[in-house]
Amino acid sequence: AEVVRRIFSAYLSGQGKDDIARELNQLGVDRGRNREKWHPSTVAYILTNISYTGDMIWQKSCATDTIPFRQVRNLGQKPRYFVEHSHPAIVSCADFQRVQELMSSRKGQFHGTHHKDFHFFCADMGSSFQKKNGSDRFLCRCRKW
Repeated sequence: AEVVRRIFSAYLSGQGKDDIARELNQLGVDRGRNREKWHPSTVAYILTNISYTGDMIWQKSCATDTIPFRQVRNLGQKPRYFVEHSHPAIVSCADFQRVQELMSSRKGQFHGTHHKDFHFFCADMGSSFQKKNGSDRFLCRCRKW
């Protein structure tokens, strides 16, 4: 519970998921279950897990109707149930909601900065470059060449 509170507090104070994971690793905070390192994806999972507010969503997965039965993600095949106050809260609902809003705004703020979203143009031909994946590097070539 202390680690979860620390993660929420750090994110609300402006730290990113990468920084939080790095800090937890540097401090030697135990992840439990014989796992060694903290990863940004683990921090993201904690920040988006509503169960830390004391509420639960039941039936997030369900069994298929055909044999052999398999557990699959419930994407509307069966009803889901939202249960309030099913257990003691670690994080307040207000803090959880602020984190979700902050994550959403940060996602929109940095959208389009990844290299695959950049558009390069050839100065000689005035056309865009075509992306080519080389065996060990990322290559571009002019479309008009």
